[in-house]
Amino acid sequence: MDIKCIGMRIREKRRQLNMTQEELSALSQISPAYISRIETGDQNLTVETLQRVASSLDMDMHYLLSGVQCDSKYCVKNIAKLSSPKLAFYMEEVINELLNGGLMCAKSRDQL
Repeated sequence: MDIKCIGMRIREKRRQLNMTQEELSALSQISPAYISRIETGDQNLTVETLQRVASSLDMDMHYLLSGVQCDSKYCVKNIAKLSSPKLAFYMEEVINELLNGGLMCAKSRDQL
């Protein structure tokens, strides 16, 4: 996990929303100093903190971690929509195997 890149994405989104660190702090219930350290990449994040920040900025956690937006052409959902039925079937089989083998977590298969 590259905390510097995560911090840059958080800062970029906050600025796009014309939000101050203090406003993000109030929304996420994280101190302004902690927000500042996150944005500069000087602070590790817990999953809970990452979720709170992502939710406060209306962002996808996957994007925060990877830099890949789900609406991009590389998102599995979009790849599946554009693929042949045979490829979509195989993709579903791989995902099921990952879930059944405990290598991937999902609250519900319907989320996939």
